[in-house]
Amino acid sequence: MNSHARILFSVAGYFNLAVGLIFLFAMPQLAQMIGMNPIPEDYVLIHFGSVLVIVFGVGYLKVAADPVVNRPIIQLGILGKSGVVLAGMVDWLLGNTNAAFPLLLTADVVFAVLFANYLRLHRA
Repeated sequence: MNSHARILFSVAGYFNLAVGLIFLFAMPQLAQMIGMNPIPEDYVLIHFGSVLVIVFGVGYLKVAADPVVNRPIIQLGILGKSGVVLAGMVDWLLGNTNAAFPLLLTADVVFAVLFANYLRLHRA
């Protein structure tokens, strides 16, 4: 078992699970706490997004358990995290949210870079 994969993708998995559950059950409270403006109020979109974050978390835990078999999930993770960062930055640049929102995306940038580095170091 690759300890690098086990640690990296376990941390990513549990991070996504925690964030997804916070978004699912307390997004308006989180947004208010960090001074996000406007506060998200579309519960359907919040719930859909939360479920996707949680599903990716489960995927990262699968990678932690077997990074060879679940390697394609790493590529999807890079795509997903990069897409979220890009979309968030565009929303910020368009004035759809304040600077607190892109700060939330910092972890996704870090994970995307770490995932890409993992793939570089552990070629199939």
